[in-house]
Order: sequence, then C-alpha cells, then structure tokens
Amino acid sequence: RRYLRSSSKLKEAHSRLASFFLATPLQRGVRSLQVSMGMVHSLLEDVSAFRAQSSSGIELSFTFSSSTEEKDTAIDDLFSFLTSSSHILSVEPQLCLQAAANQPESSFLAKAAKERGSGMVGQTWLEWLNKPQEHDPCQYTLAGFSEAMMACAFSPDGKRMVCASRDRTMTTYDTATGNELATFVGHTHWVVACSFSPTGGQVVSASWDNTLRIWDADLGTELTQLGGRQGHKKRVAACAYSSDGSLVISGSWDCSVKLWDSGTGECLKTFKGHIKPVNACAFSEDAERAVSASWDCTIRVWDVYSGKCTATLTGHTQSIRSVTFAPNNRQLLSTAADCSIRIWDIEKQRAVQTIKGHSSPVNACSLSSDGKHLISASDDQTVKVWDALGGSEIRSMALPAGDYSTAVAIAPNGKTLVSGSSDCTAHVWDARSGTLSGTLSGHTRVITSVAISPDGRWAASASEDKTTRLWDLTAMELLGVLQGHDGAVNSVTFHPKDRTQLVTGSEDFTARVWAVSDGEASLKRVLSGHSAAVLSVAFSADGAKIVTSSKDGTVKVWAASSGREERSLRGHKDWITGCAFSPDGSKLATVSWDFNVKIWDANTCQELHTLAGHSGGVTGCAWSPSGKTLVSSSFDGHLRLWDVVDGVAVTTMEGHSSRVNGCAWLARGTRIASASDDGTVKLWDSVAGTEIATLQGHSGTVQSVDFSPDKSQIVSASTDKTVKVWKASVSRLEGGAMCFGPSSGHSQAVTGVHLSADGATAVTSSRDGELHKWDVASGRTDPVFDCARGVVVTSSSLSPKEEFVVSGTKDGWLALHDLATGDQVGSQKMVRNAAPVSALAYSPSGGQVASGSWAHDVQVWKVSRQGNLSLQTTGRHEDWVNDCVFSSCGGFLMTASHDRTVRIWNAGQTAAKAKAVLRFAGHENWVLACDFAPANTHRGASVSYDGAVKLWDAALGSEVRSLPGHCDRVNACRFLTDSLLATASHDRTARVWDIRVPGGGRRRQDVAMFHCKAPVTALSVSTTTERLALGDA
Repeated sequence: RRYLRSSSKLKEAHSRLASFFLATPLQRGVRSLQVSMGMVHSLLEDVSAFRAQSSSGIELSFTFSSSTEEKDTAIDDLFSFLTSSSHILSVEPQLCLQAAANQPESSFLAKAAKERGSGMVGQTWLEWLNKPQEHDPCQYTLAGFSEAMMACAFSPDGKRMVCASRDRTMTTYDTATGNELATFVGHTHWVVACSFSPTGGQVVSASWDNTLRIWDADLGTELTQLGGRQGHKKRVAACAYSSDGSLVISGSWDCSVKLWDSGTGECLKTFKGHIKPVNACAFSEDAERAVSASWDCTIRVWDVYSGKCTATLTGHTQSIRSVTFAPNNRQLLSTAADCSIRIWDIEKQRAVQTIKGHSSPVNACSLSSDGKHLISASDDQTVKVWDALGGSEIRSMALPAGDYSTAVAIAPNGKTLVSGSSDCTAHVWDARSGTLSGTLSGHTRVITSVAISPDGRWAASASEDKTTRLWDLTAMELLGVLQGHDGAVNSVTFHPKDRTQLVTGSEDFTARVWAVSDGEASLKRVLSGHSAAVLSVAFSADGAKIVTSSKDGTVKVWAASSGREERSLRGHKDWITGCAFSPDGSKLATVSWDFNVKIWDANTCQELHTLAGHSGGVTGCAWSPSGKTLVSSSFDGHLRLWDVVDGVAVTTMEGHSSRVNGCAWLARGTRIASASDDGTVKLWDSVAGTEIATLQGHSGTVQSVDFSPDKSQIVSASTDKTVKVWKASVSRLEGGAMCFGPSSGHSQAVTGVHLSADGATAVTSSRDGELHKWDVASGRTDPVFDCARGVVVTSSSLSPKEEFVVSGTKDGWLALHDLATGDQVGSQKMVRNAAPVSALAYSPSGGQVASGSWAHDVQVWKVSRQGNLSLQTTGRHEDWVNDCVFSSCGGFLMTASHDRTVRIWNAGQTAAKAKAVLRFAGHENWVLACDFAPANTHRGASVSYDGAVKLWDAALGSEVRSLPGHCDRVNACRFLTDSLLATASHDRTARVWDIRVPGGGRRRQDVAMFHCKAPVTALSVSTTTERLALGDA
C-alpha cells in the first residue's frame, strides 16, 4: 500500500514483475505459484514470501540444480533488489527489466535480465556499459514526500524509525520493510527534530511553530503540547528525552534551553547563556547534566538540578549544528558549519580530537551504542562512517547530487543507519557494506601546506592525514613519505640551504626535523614544548634557527642543530597561524587570528610593531627579498602590504571572493602569489597591488602556495586532494599544471559531451576551461588541453570526421583545436559582444560551424582547411539561444531559445542578416534543446524547461504532438533513428521514445528509460551504433 497507491499501477507492476521474474532461471525452480495478483496488498509482501518460501495463498518449492547456498543468495538478491528499487518501480514498474540489468554483472538478476531482454522481440532497453560492480549499500529509499525530510530517529529497539518533515508531519516506519506505521499531524510549521522516549511508547517533536509536542508512538495521537506562556518565544530547533523518559529538553531560536516535565508538560527550568539561537541539545545518560550548542560557536554544559552552566566549550569557528553525549558520559561529540566533527573532554573542557573529511557543513552525528563508530551527515551530500577511536574514515555513502543530508541516526546494533535528505527522502543503509568515498593514491586528507626546496627540484606537501609527502618536481614522482606525527601536519618548510632537511609542525603539539637520504626520510629530532597544535614552522635565513607558532598563543625559537628551545614569545591574543624570519634573520613576523601582524626583533625578541588593519583572522605572511616589506593574507579576503620599517600599511589588495589562506613572494620582489578559498591562485604586482593573473584549475579550496627560488614555478595545494605545479613566466602565468592527484577528469562541471560516429570516442568540455578526449572502452583521456585560457568553456562540438573540436567560452570566443594533438588551429571573437557562447554545431560536411549565444545571436561560420573561422551570416532570437543543430543534408539549421521558440534557418544563405524560414511557437517555457531526425529533414523535436517534449513537422509548419512523461525540465534531446528520440531530464531520467506510437493509446511512447541518481544534464548519441552518453549532476 505504501508503494502502489492505484489499482492500475498495482496490476501493471505485478504483470510486468511476474513476466520478468518468473521467466528467469528462477522459474525453473518454481514448482507452483498460486496467487491472485489483484488480491495482493503489497508487492514487498509477495517478495518476502519468495524469501520465506511460504505465505498466505502462496506455496513455493525450489529445486535448484545447484547448491542451496546459491538458491538462498538468489532469493536474497531478489529481495534486496526489489526493496532498494521499490521507490522507482512503484512509479515506473516497466523499469523492472532495466533496473535488474543495472545490477552488478555477478548478480543473477543482471544475467537473467540480459537473457530475458535478448529474447524479447520489439522490447527496447538500455545496457549500462560502465555500471558499478558492487551492490548499492542503500537498502531502500522512502520517496514520494512533498517536502524535505528534516530529522529521523530510531526507536530504542531499532524496529521502528520516525521521520520529521517540512510538510508539518511526522511518520513512523517499520525498519525491516519500510512500511508506514503511523502519521503524526498537528504542527503548523516545519517539524525539525524528533526523538523516541526510552520505552519507545512516545515521540517528542520540535517545530518552527514555537512548540514541542509529545505523541503516542503507536497511534500517532497527540498527548501533550509543550508551549504556551511558559514556552519558547521563537522557533524550536531541538528536543531530547532524558534516560528515564521523565524529562524533555528543548533548544530554541530565542537563545534559551528549557527543561520540561514530559508527563504534565510543565516547564521546570530555563537555561540562559547563549547569545545566539540554539541548534541542538541532549541529556547525559544519568540525566544529571544537559548540553546545548548554538550559532554562537559555543557548547554549554548544564547542571540539570541547579540550572547552572558548568562548562563552556569553544573551538568551532562557525555555527554548531549538533551535539550529543558519548556513551561514557565523559565526552561530547559536536558537528558544525566549519565542516568538522569534534570530540570533547568535558572535565578538561577542551577538544581532544577534530575529525575532518566533509567538504561542507556537518549537520548531525551519532555514535553506535558501543562507542566505536561515528556517523555524520553533511551538506556535501554524504553520510560518512568513522572510526570513533582513531578518527579515520571507514566509508562514505553518497546521496544523489543536488541533495544534502539533514539528519542521521544509527540503530542500537550499529548495523543499520538512516539518513534524512533534502530531496524529500529518508535513506536506510547497511553500515557494514557501504563503500568509501573517492580516495586518492597520495594524501588522504586536506593538504595544509606546500614548500619547494632551495634548488627547486623537490616539493613537500603536508596534510591532515598526519603525513608529509616529498615529490620530485622533474619526474613528478613521489620520493617518500614522512610519517610519525600523531596529528594533522599543519606546516612544512625546507632548510634554506639543504633540500635534504625539512621541518614540520603538527596538531600533536610538536615540530619535527627530518633528514632525507636516497629517498628515505629519517627523524632527526622532535621539538616539544608547545601545549597546543603547532600551526606554522620556519627556518632562519642561515638555517641555524627554527621558529614555531602555535594555538597556545606562543612563538618559540629553537636551535636547529640541537633542538633546544631558546626563546618563547607572547603577545598575540589568539592562535598564531604563521611565522617567518626576515631574509637577513634580524626580524621575525608573526600573524594571528586576533587580526594582527606583529614584528619582533629576532635577537632580543622584543616586539617592534603591531600591524592592525585586517578585519579577519590573519592566515599567513611572507617577507619581500629586501626585508623592508611584508605581505599578509587574511580571512577577510584581502592581502595587505606593510612597511615594516615604519610599521604602516602600504596598500590593500582586493580580488579574492573568499578568505585568503596563504601568500608567497617572488624572488625578485615584484610579484606576490596568493591562494584562496575561492578556488583560485592569484598573482599580484607587489608595487601596484593589482591582480595580474588568475590560475584556475583546482576544484576545491586552495590551502597553500609557494614559489620556487628560481621563480620558474608555483606550487599550490587544495582541498580537492591535489597539488598543482604551475609555470610562472614574468609576463604571464601559464596554466596546464601537472597534478599529484588524479590524472584525468574535469575539475568543474561538464558543459558538453559528444560521441564519435562509431561510439568509441567521446569529447567533453567543462567549466574548468579544458577539453578531454576519451576512449569509451577504457575510460582513458588523452589528450587534455586548455582551450580557453582559464575561462569557462560553455559549449563545444565535434567535427564529422573527428579531426577538430570547436569550443565556445563564457567571454564570447570560439576556438578550433586539432583533436589528435590538442593544438589550437584557429580562434574567433563573437561579433556582437562578450556574451557566453551557449551552443555550437558542426555541419555534416564539416565546412560550417553554427553558434548561438546569450546575446541572442545565431551565427554561421565558414571553416577553412587551415581552421580559420569567417562569419557567413547572422540571425537573431529575442532571448538567449540554447541549442543549435544542422539537418542531415546540411542545408538547414534548427535553433532553440529562451524566447520559447524553435526556428529553422537556411544554412546556405550569405546575407549579413538571416531570416528564419520557419518559426514554431508552441512551448510555454524556455526551449532548451532541439534536433532534426537523421533522414527526415521535415521531422524535428524540441524540449523545454517545463518538461515538455514536442514533435514538429517542418513541411506543415506545425506541431505534431507532445510526448508526456518527464516531470521536470528536459535538458537535451537527440534522435537515434528517424523513429527513436532520446531525451535527458532534470527528473533524473533519460528516455527513449518511439515517435511512431500514437498518443493516448495503451502502448507507451517511451519505450526505454534509464533512471540516474542525479539530474541528467548532457546527452549525446551515436546514430550508427545506437549508443547514448549521459552526463548527470
């Protein structure tokens, strides 16, 4: 009943499922099956009967010729497949064969589906060529909700779960089957938090209607409302039961925490202390303490009986989104918008561990009952499972792109977890079989610092994975790994005269001096003395001294030869994030989260200047070669240039759109490089303080940057788990870096995909400014070439003979590249202005290229043998041009536009201003794509933002009919044959339509469908091989 609401869908599902499953090899083992399809209440109950081999009205006996184990595996596979696909098959039961074929090749379902599909005359389906060969860890998906799911929780016995939604309701489910048990209706605004009582008989909920409510968990009826005059004055964001169920705690946007009697609904106490809204709250196991977390970046621990705050924990840098007690009651766990998870010692009132790995704010976390595993839910669309003792990631389970996890909970046995998602679904996962998110062969955590050796031949990168990696810049090979720190490595630097000596600073409170010989790294000495993490390390110019800065607010100077501490400097009021000796060794600069830069006399350790002016924490600094000027980088997104002689600001360099994480000076003193959270490395003129170039290529935050001493290279490190090395000429910086991460793949969104005629080669373009040529069979990409000078590539097209590829950019340029070599052979600026080139198409002969732009222009260009582009004619739409395509004969051009029209042009006309031959105006929203039928120029198709797919007859000049089916905007369409049309949609499906099937009949017009896990944004077809290439979000 939960999955199939209408009788027609029920019958169709049973018919198709029975047709498939009972025609597979499984049928040979089924002796008898007696069932009335119309009388079955739930499809899942039927499949459960397969699993149990008996059920009311069903008798099953299996006589597999193979082992009993194989039989059991087949039945389990069948049950898992149907439960995990039920949210799709309940809506589209005809996808049963397709969904089974999508299973791993080793699955009996995939084998049976292929056998069944190959024998079905007239049946169309899509074979997924590069499908995963592991089962999806998602057990099942609850879908069909009208609003986002905001919270979820297991019952104490793990047999039920409750989910809260923005639709103002809550629902309980059977965790084994996903069957709906009860619906709770009563709140008048979003329900954002919920929890079972310790007995499982009640549920408490918190809502943005300023109230909490207590419900009967079995019946779904409201028992008590906690609110009124004693209640919260603003939105209630959190709630929790005490261990005995007698008390309820709540947190609100009114900045207060309230304690309630769960039986009477009376407010017993109000805890005040937070200065911003409270996001989370929880009880200790003995209910003697409570904890709350707030937007004010603090966690407060309360004595339940006295109402006093006994501890205030600080360390998170952004709003704290969840907090809970560990099973031992001595520790707390918290997650925050700073993307971290922290484990706190309550008595010592400090964080004992920081777990990083999420790339976006972490919304919730939960511990398994044995305290060994931690799960977290994040805006980065993942649920991650962690080793709670070691803080290392065990696995990552990804939600569909475009969605993010809003809540997460784990069953008491630690085997199952459930997550709530912004896509209106709740996901249930097997925590034991989930797979890790992508890992790299190099670093496994964020790279925090990079340095280049004095001779420019080596680079070192430090990472939160507790290691420092040494790289050969010539061969681009890993030389060695420096291991030994017990925490994240925050900083690394080379000895100024000897590349074989390095020093690193770490979260483990130490700095370590290393020696490298024959690729082997050995630890020379450990510098111990700081009482908190070491954030920065530096050598003096002669290499005789080492300076370290720390979260403990001190700067220490050490003798490099002996490791003896010589001086300890104090003066900053917050973490000291960077330190550096002047080139002559006479001065020392330090920077801090207190927004200040300090200059010290390196010999006397007396403070000379405090340089104030940044409006955010200062992240790094670097001396000019003369030692008279210093540059600093900051959270405020600016770099500041300082005169250290007079202690005054020279200039402020503005250009980054997010915080600047580091800076470095070119050896000659005329250029400054900076790295930022905006994903760019910028080069600045140190005299004028202006931006020279932007290096785009990283797909994540750029954490650190450094110049080689000979100024020929720049090295940068990013949260995308890569280190990039850039060529640095004085006049212009050239991109095209070598990368210590993955050697293939785009770093930003793909804007176009094109299949060769034989389907063996694909070409993709991307916002990262690159074109990739792919071998479809192997997945290898070669060559990779920068076609847009670091500018976003907005469109592309492959020539018919596959010799050239033309690309269009965001700033209105067309470029022609030789596909074999990657060399640019021609370029042309769009005539009207610098509007993005939104569409490109080659003519069948390859002699013409058509382009469309946001300037409303449709332009046809002649292509010479040398690759030169000359404008032939220009037409106009009234709004953006989204797509263009030539007819198979090359005589006509079809275009689709934001002006809701499809137009056909004579591609051979040479007049300066072209006029459309035909104009179709049947769409009610933006037309996003269009295409001609391969052999029938009179037949065309177009798709639009409102989900419409329309067929046109050019001879009649009118619409033939619409193809209903997509429920969201359709992004692309291409004909496979004159009778088969492929479409790709934001509703996460790609469909193949038989346009010969008339509308309104019993036969479906969409003869094949592929369900992706994310909106489908790109589509290409090979008409000779009937292959499709899909790109999703």
